[in-house]
Amino acid sequence: MPFLGVLFMLARKKQNFKYKELHQHASGVSKGSSNRSLEQKANHLALTLYLENELADEAEKPLKLAAPISEENELFCWPWTGIVVNIVKKSDGTEYWLKRFSKYKPEDVELLWDAEKRTAKALVRFNNGLKNAMEFEKAFEADHHSKKEWSAYENPPSSSIYTWLARATDFESQGPIGDYLRMNMGLKKTVSEVEQEVAKTKNRPVIELATEIDMRNENHDDLQSKCNQKTMPL
Repeated sequence: MPFLGVLFMLARKKQNFKYKELHQHASGVSKGSSNRSLEQKANHLALTLYLENELADEAEKPLKLAAPISEENELFCWPWTGIVVNIVKKSDGTEYWLKRFSKYKPEDVELLWDAEKRTAKALVRFNNGLKNAMEFEKAFEADHHSKKEWSAYENPPSSSIYTWLARATDFESQGPIGDYLRMNMGLKKTVSEVEQEVAKTKNRPVIELATEIDMRNENHDDLQSKCNQKTMPL
């Protein structure tokens, strides 16, 4: 059975293949092994090019959630939502916050003003990936403007904002943030479940490609067999 057929069979047994190992094998076969047919070399070359052009940026880059062990089973709000507190400038509307957080690619921002319109909280939605949402949280955490610091202050020392990602504790909290999250969001997955989901997603394109090539090889073998049967009498 060709290598890609073997790969497909192993994949169905839930064995994982690392990008580097798969790339080395495909590249080696495509560049010339004397006991390989031209068709096998071509298939492996196609796989090599696909790995280099489509998956190189994602190759063996684990998603670093950097979550403490105590938070591994804590649930996140879904869609991934950042909480921003201590907003005091009325002139800073939705467009301002979308632009300010643009490097994290937020999809939407909802502002919640208090009754006197003196301070506001913002809910920043990240539909396009947990990675951007986690980078958003870690940036403010590194600057000592996270939920931990905010919770430590009875009166914040400045007008600086504090941010973090919404989790189960925020979802269940009393007040405008908890009310909004319960009305518009849900609770998604734990950190561990998200990591497993990302790992499975990374391997899917390679497995799909291997399956397609293997099916084409089988079709080619069938056609060759039929052709041989018809040419034998001749």
